[in-house]
Amino acid sequence: MAWCPICKAEYEDNDMCPDCSVDLIEGNEKDYTDIFTFPNEEITLNIYNHLMDLKFETVRYYYNAKEEAYHIICQEYESDDARKQMFFFITE
Repeated sequence: MAWCPICKAEYEDNDMCPDCSVDLIEGNEKDYTDIFTFPNEEITLNIYNHLMDLKFETVRYYYNAKEEAYHIICQEYESDDARKQMFFFITE
């Protein structure tokens, strides 16, 4: 099962949400938490890439056009460590 991070709809055979035009995320929405929201794509991508370089397995990135904001989410079990790493990255 996959779900849309914007409208929260679940799909079985899609890779992209037909309503929101964003990539679907495997798993269950309840397992994920939003750890960063920001309107600047470059900054958000820098943080996302840093977390990916550190091998965070569940980190995902998407754009919500209605909010005009970029989001980084991850599963709950990685959220505290991911937030700490974001803080270290931002304050360097």
